Amino acid sequence: MGQTSTMVTRMPSGAQPVKSAAPAQVPAVQPAGELAKLESEAQALISRSMRTLNLAQGARVFSAGDSATNYLMVKSGSVRVSVTTDEGREITLYHVEPGQTCVLTTSCLLSGAEYDAEGVAEADTEAIIVPKPAFEQLLAASPKFRQFV
Repeated sequence: MGQTSTMVTRMPSGAQPVKSAAPAQVPAVQPAGELAKLESEAQALISRSMRTLNLAQGARVFSAGDSATNYLMVKSGSVRVSVTTDEGREITLYHVEPGQTCVLTTSCLLSGAEYDAEGVAEADTEAIIVPKPAFEQLLAASPKFRQFV
């Protein structure tokens, strides 16, 4: 996997999905605008399938045992990915910051495994989500998207 990670989620409680008109270009969620460098067909697929997701601070993005159903790219805010030990101690694994995706989500999307950690919005967070079927189409059809992931 590349330098970015991937987060895919079910629609969390408290989340506000927003379907906007398809943009002329794929949003540049990466600092370097990596998505804007994708093939035109891949950009069109992302534009047609993506949704904006607004998460309130404290909203659960995914829980242990959930299936990954969306590829999530954080535009603003932050998501903390953590596990809870058998003793009840919470251990932060990493944070997903603007321009990043979640390693665990990518892994779950690629393998079909369930999440073994939880993700929680640390602040009000805006993200772009791409449903799993579109994510799989992008992987199959776009060498640049495969490299991005």
